[in-house]
Amino acid sequence: MPQDSAKEQSRDWLVRMEDVHQPRCSLYCFPFAGGGSAAYRTWPPLLPSDIEVNAVVLPGRENRLGDPLVRDWPLLLDTLVPQFRRRVERPYSLFGYSMGAIIAFELCRRFRATGMNLPECLFLAARSAPHLGGRRARSSSLADVEFLNDLHRRYGGVPEPVRNDPELRKLFTPLLRADIELVESYEYRDAAPLPVPFVTFAGSQDAEATPGRVEAWRQHSSAGFEIHVLPGAHFFINDAREALLRILAARFASLSVVASALPAP
Repeated sequence: MPQDSAKEQSRDWLVRMEDVHQPRCSLYCFPFAGGGSAAYRTWPPLLPSDIEVNAVVLPGRENRLGDPLVRDWPLLLDTLVPQFRRRVERPYSLFGYSMGAIIAFELCRRFRATGMNLPECLFLAARSAPHLGGRRARSSSLADVEFLNDLHRRYGGVPEPVRNDPELRKLFTPLLRADIELVESYEYRDAAPLPVPFVTFAGSQDAEATPGRVEAWRQHSSAGFEIHVLPGAHFFINDAREALLRILAARFASLSVVASALPAP
């Protein structure tokens, strides 16, 4: 009998980090620009054992290196919705980091528009509220070296070999540029707040998604809002990983209390 494992889902959009027998809730994690499933592979042992962790792998990375890159929001959302249609029949939550926060938010709005089940919780990290717009001039049109150096100045996280080695630049720059083009082309459209609790995270030293700009997500939820400021800059997902996951684990524990009060299906 074939196993529905990460290895065998190499070309799928959704990759399970570990098999979970009868999961109580699924967590779907959306990447930062240039990222993939690797950021979430260490998460399952630090969360409750009945939480199934899945990563959303966008085209052009990991085992999808040969797939066309996505720079278009309608295309991205139109393609993602069918991937989730059957998976949202049981309790789930979405986690988005930086670019991934906007994808998770817009996908949740699309779920509402199409009558799909909404998540138990929307976790949003390292991203300013969508209605605030960008803070700086666009960088996706810069030449490769300048583009990578600009990203590193603003956010960190671009390794020195990628910035300075011509072969690595040639390999990684198209993916990063496509993701940044996607981010820079985002246009917020006003809509009613989502009836989903928001739990947000900001880095105390993040100069782009400052705690104040993350706090502004509050107006987009009608079901409760939290903000947690963690130590670090934009990539506090690395430096404050355990603190972030403790908050997620506590939130899932509170969801289990609510779930236990519901009748069995």
